[in-house]
Amino acid sequence: MKVLSFNFQGKRPSQQDRIWISDTKDLFVICDGVGGTGDGAAASQMVVDYFQFHIQSNASTDFPSQFPGFMRQLLEILRDQSEVRYKSFSTTIALAYFAQPSIYFYHLGDSRIFHMQKSTGHYWISKDHSVVQDLYEIGALKTEEEMRQHPLRNRITKALSSEQVLSDEEFEFSKRTDIKAGDLIFICTDGVLENYDNQSILDLFMSSGKSPEEAFTGIEETSKTKSKDNSSCVLIMFDEE
Repeated sequence: MKVLSFNFQGKRPSQQDRIWISDTKDLFVICDGVGGTGDGAAASQMVVDYFQFHIQSNASTDFPSQFPGFMRQLLEILRDQSEVRYKSFSTTIALAYFAQPSIYFYHLGDSRIFHMQKSTGHYWISKDHSVVQDLYEIGALKTEEEMRQHPLRNRITKALSSEQVLSDEEFEFSKRTDIKAGDLIFICTDGVLENYDNQSILDLFMSSGKSPEEAFTGIEETSKTKSKDNSSCVLIMFDEE
C-alpha cells in the first residue's frame, strides 16, 4: 500500500482541515471544521486527537462494532467543551478503515470518499449530507454543476457537532469486500471539490492514462493554487499484482 496526502490552507484566514493516519495505515481520517459562530479548527483537532490518542492506543480487531460507542464518546467531548468554552464545535468527518479482506467507509457532512477499481471500471462514491445533495435527490437540481453553483452549496445537514443529536443508525459503515490490487481510495474535503466534480476525479484516475501519482500531483497543484477554501485529501493505492 502507498499513501499520498496534502493539506492546504487556501485563502482562508485559518486551517480548519485535519488529516490523521494511523501508524499501521489501517485507519484514515479527514475532518473539515465547520466555522460560522463556532470553532471549526478546534472541533476537527479534537476529533483527530481522539483517534490518535484513544483509538490507536486501544485498537482491536472489533473496531467496526465498537465504532458507535467511540462516536458517542466523541459527541460527549464536543458537548462538554461547548459548555466549558461557550461556543459550538462542529466538523465533517470522512473515514476509511481496513480489516482485510474488507474495507469500511464512514462519513458525515460533505467531505467525500471515492473507491475506484480500474481493473473492472467499478466505483463507489459517498453521498454528501448537504442541502444541495438533498435538492439533487428530489430532482430540484439536475447536475453537479448546478449543485456547485447553488448559494447553499456549503450548507451541510449532518456533522459531528456539539449541537446535533445522532442515532446509532447514523454511525453505520458502508462495507466493501471486493478490494483488488490496483484499487484506489481517494478521500477529500470540499475545498478540493471546488475545482473537480465526481466525473473529473474518476476520469483522472481511471481513464486519463496517467499513473495515480501523476493524477494526484495534478489535483495537488490545482488545489494549492486555485482553491479558496482549505483543501485536503488522502490517496490510498493498493499495490498492483
